[in-house]
Amino acid sequence: MLVARSEPGDKSQTTDMYMNEAETVEIVNHPYKTCNTDALKNRLNQLAGLPSLDFAGGEVESSFKYRPSIRDMAAFEFQPQHIVANPYTLFFKADTFDHREKLKTIFPFVLGAITNKILALRRELKELVKEFELKTEELNNRKAAANAWIIDIKASYSKAREFGLLREAPNPQTDWDINNYIQILQKVPKSSELNLPKIEEGSTERAVKELNALKNEEEGISHSIGVLRNKLSKLESLSYSEEQYGKALNFQTERLDSVGWFEDKIKDKTLCPFCGSESRSASDEISKLLEVTKNVQRTSQAVTSAREVLDKEIADIKKQLRDLEGRLNVVRDHRQLLESKSEDLRARRQTLNEIYRFVGRLEQSLDNLNIVQIDSRLVEELKLLESRIKDIKVKLNPEEEKRRLGNALNYISSYISHYVKFIDVERPNDPIHLDTTNLTVQVLLKNRSRKDYLWEIGSGANWMGYHISTLLALHEYFLSLNISPVPNFLVIDQPSQVYFPERWPGDLDPKNPSKLPEEPSSDDIERVNKIFRTLSEGLSRTKNKLQLLVIEHADEITWQGIKDINLVDRWRDGRALIPQDW
Repeated sequence: MLVARSEPGDKSQTTDMYMNEAETVEIVNHPYKTCNTDALKNRLNQLAGLPSLDFAGGEVESSFKYRPSIRDMAAFEFQPQHIVANPYTLFFKADTFDHREKLKTIFPFVLGAITNKILALRRELKELVKEFELKTEELNNRKAAANAWIIDIKASYSKAREFGLLREAPNPQTDWDINNYIQILQKVPKSSELNLPKIEEGSTERAVKELNALKNEEEGISHSIGVLRNKLSKLESLSYSEEQYGKALNFQTERLDSVGWFEDKIKDKTLCPFCGSESRSASDEISKLLEVTKNVQRTSQAVTSAREVLDKEIADIKKQLRDLEGRLNVVRDHRQLLESKSEDLRARRQTLNEIYRFVGRLEQSLDNLNIVQIDSRLVEELKLLESRIKDIKVKLNPEEEKRRLGNALNYISSYISHYVKFIDVERPNDPIHLDTTNLTVQVLLKNRSRKDYLWEIGSGANWMGYHISTLLALHEYFLSLNISPVPNFLVIDQPSQVYFPERWPGDLDPKNPSKLPEEPSSDDIERVNKIFRTLSEGLSRTKNKLQLLVIEHADEITWQGIKDINLVDRWRDGRALIPQDW
């Protein structure tokens, strides 16, 4: 398969793709659009055998539970420079939250603990449980409806006997169920022998008209009482306010009583006891107080007069209320008498329409009861659903799934322990465990008294060693499965960077081209050589079914004598992975 993606130009990205799938594929000079990215991903998903089912049984609430995709498998395919010796991130793209959570979800699937069949069973279980709940609810509703109908059916049985529609029907027994009543009542709609008494024509109509007139009169009187009651409430509130205002005026009047005495004692002009000059100021002030006194007295008299009018109005309204309440009692007594007579009349008469209505209601009730009667087919369907659900739950045994995952992790951990001895980490003999919850490895002390996570183990060489060992172990396990969705290749970029962080010692220094190249030490060469020996061991253990692609600036001296290594190209002096003419 040859795949190419269009240059996006000014856009951030493009979905235009070139895809050619055949037994023999030729490189084209000018690729053209044959599909889009979605079509390519779907085809790669098909080739990888990835299911179209999600991990939530069809009810996805989080993107982490979406179906597995070929893009998710990239976590096991690539170890770029920023990942291959990263103490905190073991897998490609697992340094972002979304990819990290999705990887946790798919891990049991790629390890074979969860299969396509299990995902299909999860979806089926969700649907069966939903159907079982709906049918159980329907059955319970039918049971409840049938239990509710038993009271009505018993009442209908008694009414039918009262009307003489079941002359020879036996008395109901205490051990009768609803079917005993139904069996006898079903005869009523078929019976035509109805003994119907005669009644006076028009009596019901006259009684109804008179009752309606009394109801209307009662409503009118009640409305008038409500209006007067509201008015009385407002007048009494006003009366109380006037009373309080009058008391305040009386208090002011009492305080001003002494003004007359001052008027008698103070003349128009008075002499100042200090300077002997004449002054009218005292007389003027007394005149003002006299005017205020007169105003208060006039206001008090007006309030007294208004209170008399208000009291008369309140008394009139109270009398009107008493009269209306008397009329209301008379109307209600009359109405009650007519209703009592009407009830007596209805109790005595059994009109043709009334019996027909009863028979019609009974017939409808029997039809409805047939609908809500418990259907044996519904019970049988529930039994079949329950049996299938139990069967699926046995197959989806979480403990069995946990056991399969544990076995897979044990195999992978043992493979990792094998590879770390080749790549020579500091603690090659300590037990190792792949932690799929935290997406890292744990190194245990031999006595298992302590476990150290990857980020707790020092040196970039150790981190790189565990990265490569873990990825080789995973691919060895994937290839041992009958079916694996993970493509059998692994790309590793610059694993020797932990020893030569800037460049290979034999290369020219771009910052100082005149400086003679350094010769790498034998110790450095040996350490890088262990990386390639470990990779070669991975090819050997997988019988060359795994393809390893290493992009490395270390020279050929680091892999001399190691089998299965093929130098594809040497990118130096301006030559790189992407040709200049591209």
